[in-house]
Amino acid sequence: MLDLANRVNNSVYFRSSLAVISVLFLFFEVFRYLRADHKEEKIVAASFFGLAIVGFLVWFSEKFQISIALSVLIGTTLSVSYFCRDNSWQFWSVLESVTGFVFISLAIFYLGRLELIGAVLVLLSNFYWRNYRNFNWYPSGRSGFMFFADIIVFSLFNSALDFWRGMLIKSIVWILIFIIGIIGLILFSRRTRKVKTVLLTVKDNQK
Repeated sequence: MLDLANRVNNSVYFRSSLAVISVLFLFFEVFRYLRADHKEEKIVAASFFGLAIVGFLVWFSEKFQISIALSVLIGTTLSVSYFCRDNSWQFWSVLESVTGFVFISLAIFYLGRLELIGAVLVLLSNFYWRNYRNFNWYPSGRSGFMFFADIIVFSLFNSALDFWRGMLIKSIVWILIFIIGIIGLILFSRRTRKVKTVLLTVKDNQK
């Protein structure tokens, strides 16, 4: 019975079905969430462009045995960066908005695999991270916190998982991603402290 379950989890049909479901979910949720603030045709174009980039990176990761999750995160960041620059959208705000949906999609894709635990840990931690603007140790309150916090949690789990599997190179890569997340939070915490003070002063003067 256990052998049958493993064969189902690793079958091409099963993994492909989960990939399609996760992609459709991501496309629908991102469109639904962003359409209130952005033009629908721009969101659709950005979504298809993002899917093309992510799809290519996932194919590349499968061919060269690179983490699919890392490819998805890189592809999402690149596609959001391109369209935010092209349409004058706020990059960190949009990236933060879609990050949660990306990890839900990864959770769907990783059903039946240990990587699912990492995605679930990220989603559970978001119930705490979503109040980051009230954190005393994050005085800037700048958008982008959720993205860095999520990759910190996810990379920490995956570095341990890959180390346990004996995949030292992958484990080191995830450790580097973890360090990038920590550095990002530190820089974002300090960088806009003055900006926040100015904004609060303007609001007080408007009252």
